[in-house]
Amino acid sequence: KERHSLLGFKKKICDYQDLKDEIALLRITVPLSMFCLDCVSLNTELCNRAQKLRDRLVQFEVDENRELNRGICKRYDEMSDRVSEMPETTEALVLLQQYLQECNDVTVYKLKDEIDEAAERLQFLLDYAILSNEDIKQNSQVFHWPEHIKTVFELSQNRISNRREHAEEEVKRKVAAFEEKLNEYNKEVESFRTK
Repeated sequence: KERHSLLGFKKKICDYQDLKDEIALLRITVPLSMFCLDCVSLNTELCNRAQKLRDRLVQFEVDENRELNRGICKRYDEMSDRVSEMPETTEALVLLQQYLQECNDVTVYKLKDEIDEAAERLQFLLDYAILSNEDIKQNSQVFHWPEHIKTVFELSQNRISNRREHAEEEVKRKVAAFEEKLNEYNKEVESFRTK
């Protein structure tokens, strides 16, 4: 999908607005030798067409902003869901720890850059569009996610740490039991040697 610059959109929107204003200033009647030509309906139609073209550009940007914001929110939701999982195995625990680390080190910063772009788009749209309540809520959600995800990551890190400590204690217990059993076998072997 081709991305367009906001400056390009701004220029085109201003061009259509200027065209509409210029058309509105045209004469409403044109005197011809024996009759007078009424241009009101022509001027009105041309103004309406220029306005529709301007509105179409604005709506395109509103729709594009909506889709990009949905994508940002979806990726945050996926991260939140994934780090909130409770691993059952040691391997899953290690993979989750690595995923959490990658999210903290890389993904969050990429999404922060995308949120900065979303802020620029929103600033543009506030000048040219009237946003629906749904769009306002979605924009708000986009800007609240970075703080919310920090809390989610902290909770997940605490759960992973507790789970890891539990797994380490379990391994230590198994090692101690194995060593005890090994010592018993060693005693049995020694008892056979002395016989």
